[in-house]
Amino acid sequence: MRIKSLMMVVVLASAIHVSACTNGNQSVTQPSLDQSGFAGSDGTAGEAHNLLGFNYIFIDATDPTDIHHTITPARDITGHYNILRFLEDGPCTDCFSITGITPSGSGTLLIDIEVAGPFANPNFTGFDVRGIAMFNAHYDFPDSGLNISDRNLGDGQVIDPDGFTTLYNSSTLGSGPGGLQGYNKGSFATITPPDGLLNAYMRFITVDPLNTRNAFYAGDAVTVTYEVDMPDTTFVLGYALDASWLPASTTPVTDPIADFPPEANCPEPYMIDASATGLSPFAGAEVTIDVYDWQGTVSHSTPLIECPGLFSGSVSTTFNMFGPGFTRYTSLITNDLGGSSGTYHCLISVEDSENDPGGKPWLDLTSYQVVDIEVTDSFILSDVTPDSLNSASYEYEVSGNHLFVASNFNGVQVYDITDLSNPVWIKKIPTTGQSWDITVSGGYLYSASYGSNLDIIDIDPIESASVINNFPLDGATFGIDSDGTTVYASNSTYPDGVLHIVDVSDPMSPSILNSVVFTGFAKSVKYSGGYAYQAAGSGGLQVIDVDPPASASLVASVDTVDMCEDIYVDGFYAYAASNISGLQIIDIDPPETASIVNTIATGDTALAAAISGGHAFIANAYGGVAVIDVDPVGSASVIDNISLPGRIWECLIDGTTLFAGAFGVTWTIDINNPVIPSPLGELYYPGKVENLTVSGDRAFICNGDSEFLILDISEPQSATVSKFMNIQPTYAVEVAGDYAYALGWAGLTIIDISVPGSETVINSVSYSGSKFDLAISGGFAYVAAGSAGLKIFDVDPPAATYEVATVTTLHGAEDVAVMGTYAYVAEADTPDGVIEVVDIDPPAAASVVHTVTLPYSAKGVAGQGNYLYVANDESGISVVDITDPLTASLVSTTDITGFSARDLDISGNYAFVADYTYGLVAIDISDPLIPVEIDQLAPVGYKWGISVQGNHAYLACGPGGVGIIRLY
Repeated sequence: MRIKSLMMVVVLASAIHVSACTNGNQSVTQPSLDQSGFAGSDGTAGEAHNLLGFNYIFIDATDPTDIHHTITPARDITGHYNILRFLEDGPCTDCFSITGITPSGSGTLLIDIEVAGPFANPNFTGFDVRGIAMFNAHYDFPDSGLNISDRNLGDGQVIDPDGFTTLYNSSTLGSGPGGLQGYNKGSFATITPPDGLLNAYMRFITVDPLNTRNAFYAGDAVTVTYEVDMPDTTFVLGYALDASWLPASTTPVTDPIADFPPEANCPEPYMIDASATGLSPFAGAEVTIDVYDWQGTVSHSTPLIECPGLFSGSVSTTFNMFGPGFTRYTSLITNDLGGSSGTYHCLISVEDSENDPGGKPWLDLTSYQVVDIEVTDSFILSDVTPDSLNSASYEYEVSGNHLFVASNFNGVQVYDITDLSNPVWIKKIPTTGQSWDITVSGGYLYSASYGSNLDIIDIDPIESASVINNFPLDGATFGIDSDGTTVYASNSTYPDGVLHIVDVSDPMSPSILNSVVFTGFAKSVKYSGGYAYQAAGSGGLQVIDVDPPASASLVASVDTVDMCEDIYVDGFYAYAASNISGLQIIDIDPPETASIVNTIATGDTALAAAISGGHAFIANAYGGVAVIDVDPVGSASVIDNISLPGRIWECLIDGTTLFAGAFGVTWTIDINNPVIPSPLGELYYPGKVENLTVSGDRAFICNGDSEFLILDISEPQSATVSKFMNIQPTYAVEVAGDYAYALGWAGLTIIDISVPGSETVINSVSYSGSKFDLAISGGFAYVAAGSAGLKIFDVDPPAATYEVATVTTLHGAEDVAVMGTYAYVAEADTPDGVIEVVDIDPPAAASVVHTVTLPYSAKGVAGQGNYLYVANDESGISVVDITDPLTASLVSTTDITGFSARDLDISGNYAFVADYTYGLVAIDISDPLIPVEIDQLAPVGYKWGISVQGNHAYLACGPGGVGIIRLY
């Protein structure tokens, strides 16, 4: 509170339930138990609202160490229910009281107000009891004609109230039957009431887990604390207590929650929960509104938003979803009036269907909430991506109750697998390079980190796990294993591979004991019995004697015919996942004469192998996991196939649990009975993200290896993968209405997204050509199909989609934007970039009508107004004037940070570019002839695509997963 010489006057109107209605000087009697005499405050049983009683409360705050108050009843208030002497004489002499007034320490007062019910009889249970604080008000909402108090304008103000209402404000003085909706002046009612028309309130609710209707139980006492910012001068605070009540449906009342009709609650929505993002000159503010209404989701109108200073009038909102007990609406607010930096009050109003402003102007059945929007004129780019989304699955390791996942750009991700049906993400361990393979031994995790070589990570305890040493090795490390004191790290150095034998007995001071050159490309390596078995791609299996390390040497090479992708050693045999050859079993007794003894076709491309209990489990690319009985090895055969969607990349066995994974998902499978494996759980992450688009609370993710995922971005900073869809790998996606259109192996796939959580594929149309990008407009899909040109599909209705035209283009079509009756195709297979203008009116007769040459390959394209903006690879961005599409011309080219502009999105006066090598680049395009780079941010991964919504940019970061960047 501002400590000044101050006398605060509080005007109090307190409401409790009684039925006698007399002049203020008459005695009070307890209401009859049949409640037949009780009516609503306008004389009818229907509106539920009741205002009873009136007081002045004087608070002397001149001495902050001795703040005191006095209460003076107003005894002659015509038309109010007669409770005034009742409050003085009993049976309840302290049903209303101020129990404490203290400074908060931050310039405000904390006022504790207690309200007690006078009767123990549950027939007089109240509902939605609200204490309404009224001040003078100087912040106007001109469209609605309302005002609120604002401490910045010299008013008193309740800080963070539960809501706002116009009930009992000064404009309703004496209104309604008998004056019940106002402060009819009596002999003591001489103070001018506060002029606020829209006033803040706090709720008085009995604390009880069974109280599901905001009830105030008869005989209860509830205390609520108001934090009030005081003005600098003496002022009047009005205080009304509004209680909703109607006669019970069942009497006597034994269960207040069940025995009163729904109409006993307030008829208007009882709560509006609203939040808003910030607003900048380049992007609108997202406003989310949750409306809670006892009478259901259809008994109120769509919320309206009024923001003086940002735009004129009011705007409507859009239905978003039904939640538990609420209806969610959203709106995008824009700064149409060019308001400068600062805080702006926005009024949200939700009118009830029973409201009758013409017939009953004193009884406004509308709920209000005020949300503040911060306007800024600058960028504050920040990476808010949850660490769990910066992930792909390259290799696994299990230690105790923890699953460790090598996630390429994103280090090592750690999950708690105590409950295998529900793995829980714990943390991300950043590595100094791209983590390709990992192994755990003796409390340490060793990461084969491409670009930075061997990372040594202390994982005991897991909560503080971090890299404690990065040991440089020649080449790019792709495979790793350990026998406890020694690490075997296989690197690729053109034209051969190298196996480094590293002493890690002292993790802080590792040393190379020896290095052995082998033929082929370094893939996985396994140590067993003094030998290192190296899966070497086209070099097959390379066997290296590493005992002793000082004299380590290559002792055998086994030609696996096809690429040796992975190796597993068990007893006298090595099991090689050999690409299209399937599983090859190699006799390694002795290792020096290793040779293939059996080859088993697995039905697809074998990429990884794991052995347990005489059975081999082979990650079978798009064929799931093949289960092979390998005992005896001479008659090994496939006995089962675990069908899994996606490109199965890795297999790991821990006990009786198989971990099988693609880049975007890991399945846990019980293999106690290999013939009848039992699924346990699923773990999703974005994986290798090729492209994405954002719509509402969802991001639709194209994973080039693991198909299609949906991200819940209702809270961007805590976004999670909510669904994995088996539609084969996808590379581009757009959303229009209730459908998502994805390009991938299956061609053009159409997904019904109308019900979140129940997204369903409804059609898939194959076509010849690449799957680079697409645009949806007017019931047609326009597909950039590489060398196949521009493909046009009729997608209305989606279930009957068919190709209507193919437009031959000069070069490879990489992206397309549609504006009006023209499509603009970005082409890249040329030293100079090209934009081809295609007349699509009608789509079936589409043809190229103009060509614009650019300085470099055109990768991505987006349009706004009379201009087309092109992600122009090494040349940054180019701007094309399309005022007349038939004479479109290049008007500017701007170099930007980075070396390869791949995609872009436009929001307001800004272009946001995804640069493949750098990251997010923000460009001011308010003058298209002179674009100006104003900020940039470099999240992990290769940036392939971008989608901007509100104040967040969403980046497709390849093996870096998803990037979520807050723009301001």
